[in-house]
Amino acid sequence: MGLFYAAFMFIGVSIGALIGFLGSGGREMFFSGGWIDALIGVMIGGVIGIGLGLISHAILLLKK
Repeated sequence: MGLFYAAFMFIGVSIGALIGFLGSGGREMFFSGGWIDALIGVMIGGVIGIGLGLISHAILLLKK
């Protein structure tokens, strides 16, 4: 069960970081203060990853 949480966390964090990085303006803006947008994206992605892990856990428990 921990693998579900870890997998969804990695997926959520990587997608959140990418969206935050691209949303902040790319590489140039990242180095001039856009890193906070990427950090916010990582946190939101982590929360989404935990939520998806909980949903998958609930689906597996319902099937048993």
